[in-house]
Amino acid sequence: MREHTDLDTRVSADRLRGLFGKTMTEISGALFPTLSEAEQAKVMDACRETEIPFILAEYGFGDVPDAFAAAGCSPRRPGAGDLLLAVDDALIAAQNAVTAAESLGIGSYIQPSRCAGFPG
Repeated sequence: MREHTDLDTRVSADRLRGLFGKTMTEISGALFPTLSEAEQAKVMDACRETEIPFILAEYGFGDVPDAFAAAGCSPRRPGAGDLLLAVDDALIAAQNAVTAAESLGIGSYIQPSRCAGFPG
């Protein structure tokens, strides 16, 4: 954060825990109330851009690359099509869950909802 703002704000796990389920705008407003919306967006963009590299550097993939090498495989990096496939798989799983619930007579308990931050 210090690279992108003059803030000396510490963000702890406890502080974030209370923000789960909120939109990114609500989270940035809660964490950085003294910044303008544009500045909050800039800090949140920087957080998103550093999240995956941090996780990879901190936790890596364990023995996965070694397992691929031992099997004589060299997997490609995931692309946009892989994301679309994952989203499609999630939709199919949701449809299957609804079908199963209806067959068990509990379909009326499943209500449509929107994820936090869904624009619409």
